[in-house]
Amino acid sequence: MQNEIYELRRQVRNLRRCLFGVVGLAGLGLLLAATASDVIPEVVKAGSFEVVSEDGKSVLVLGSHMRHTGLDEKTHYGFMDTRDSHGVTLVSIGGAAANDCLLGDVVTFNSHGRPLVSLGIKLNTIEGLSPGAYDMGQVRTYAGNGQISFDSAE
Repeated sequence: MQNEIYELRRQVRNLRRCLFGVVGLAGLGLLLAATASDVIPEVVKAGSFEVVSEDGKSVLVLGSHMRHTGLDEKTHYGFMDTRDSHGVTLVSIGGAAANDCLLGDVVTFNSHGRPLVSLGIKLNTIEGLSPGAYDMGQVRTYAGNGQISFDSAE
């Protein structure tokens, strides 16, 4: 009987040691997980980035798009669009904005997605002049139907 009591006490001691070991490892794991989440990456790379509202609609989009600039030439431009709760772009900033208004521009839109004001550059299209040498700033305003009502380059 004395041997059985001794054996049971030894088993209880071993089980306590195992329990403390498991609890200690779990605590160490939680501590490591909590400290690892504070690491901030230097660069975040993605094809695009969207901020969505509570109902899942994109209200801010950062991304890039491609524009064909020649026969076999393609140029990539970055852009940022802010949108309303219906997904209509209200402000677009970047190279070659929505509706292809200007190149390198800021465009504001009405609630129907039609441009209101655009600020950008007018590209030099005069034959014989070096590209970029005579580009100029340009301001455009638009009527409610999307037609240009003022163009500073004309």
